[in-house]
Amino acid sequence: MRAPRLDGLLLPEFRSSHPAHGRRERTAAPDALLLNLRGRLAAVMRSGLPYLLLSMISVQGLTYASQALVAKVLSPEDFGCIRTVEAVLATLLVFGSLGMPTLAVRFAAETSDEWTRRRLLLRLLAIALTTCLLSAGVVRLVAPSLFPEPTASYLNILIGVVALTASSRILQGYALGTNRIRAMSIMTFLLSLVALPALVGATWWRGTSGWLVGRYGAETLLALGLLFSVWRTLSRRGGPDCGPTAARLMRLGLPIALSLLLRTGQDAVGLLSLNLLRAPATLIGHLGLGSLALAVLSVVPGAVANLALPRMTQRRQVPQQSRALLLRSVTWGFWLTAPASAVVLVATPFLLAKLLPAYTEAGPVLQIMVLIAPCRSVISMSGSCLLAHLNVGFGLWANGTALLGALALSLLVGARYGALGIALVALGVELATAAAFLLAARRATRESTAE
Repeated sequence: MRAPRLDGLLLPEFRSSHPAHGRRERTAAPDALLLNLRGRLAAVMRSGLPYLLLSMISVQGLTYASQALVAKVLSPEDFGCIRTVEAVLATLLVFGSLGMPTLAVRFAAETSDEWTRRRLLLRLLAIALTTCLLSAGVVRLVAPSLFPEPTASYLNILIGVVALTASSRILQGYALGTNRIRAMSIMTFLLSLVALPALVGATWWRGTSGWLVGRYGAETLLALGLLFSVWRTLSRRGGPDCGPTAARLMRLGLPIALSLLLRTGQDAVGLLSLNLLRAPATLIGHLGLGSLALAVLSVVPGAVANLALPRMTQRRQVPQQSRALLLRSVTWGFWLTAPASAVVLVATPFLLAKLLPAYTEAGPVLQIMVLIAPCRSVISMSGSCLLAHLNVGFGLWANGTALLGALALSLLVGARYGALGIALVALGVELATAAAFLLAARRATRESTAE
């Protein structure tokens, strides 16, 4: 299977005005083929795609990269506690942000009026911060009854990070929708170079206490840097009261948030099941390492899905282009995950023996979990297509069904087979969910044809 052209996912204003050399002749001489490759590479560089990937990896990959390094510093028991806390925070982040990061991309790409964009950004931030604070208060009340110590205490301390992360995701989505990703991506990358060593160093120095302080410091640094990148827009005064109202944003954001919440809850259901079954902390750490590897492999496909969303939004009324873009996105999701998953699958015994000898028994669990990455990429690309057509109901239904099925099977299988059985359940559920999302996305493009 030949990889598609990645610049086909870009908005028209992002594309190069200079066509690649040698496109007419498929059997060109080596020099012509080299010129063709250089031309396409230059077009991708001018498009801003590398900056988008840099920004996504800097913001979302910071947590995953830091946890991968922290796993080497801490014991499997402590790391299992950290992964449980991070899984709960990720779930809370999805509901607390109320779908506003996704709507930031969607509506910022729909208008070019600066006053409309300013009102949009302020409303998105206000809604997300309010719901994050309310959600944090609820979690503080119920955490002691759901989680053992010290997990519950760590969760209560770190709960405020959710508001900072939600703000960062909204600002990043706004920059993507307004085609201002280049300067912001460079800034976030530089800030990550400072935050990541500080977080790992604090963990090495003070253990889990240093990790708590480092997480707050890293997220605060990123949020301030992203806020600075859009300060000119926010500092505008006056102008008409335009753009989508707060009520409409909440009406659209709630089903998106619930769908993503169920999706994130499905990611955390394995760790939650082991905690409910009172499994040994070592097994929780093993499954936590597998879920971390899966999250790392899903960062880049997630970036491409976000990149495709503005274009899918603008092309949703052209059915042929919408279907072609969906197919191209899904194919690229495969190319970005399957080879990496295969490498990790084969190299797992060597990597664990050399880098994380305390986790050598986690090898089979890790190998199963990385096989889920291609399924996740299909879900991400298909979900972007559904959102472009404002079809948010299917994701809510599909993710809810998958979550309930995964939870029931994980509790049933995990009691006997532990982390390995839960990993196999996760793989089966993800395969079924990916197939359902892809079929729904294709149906959405056909319905646009009927319209």
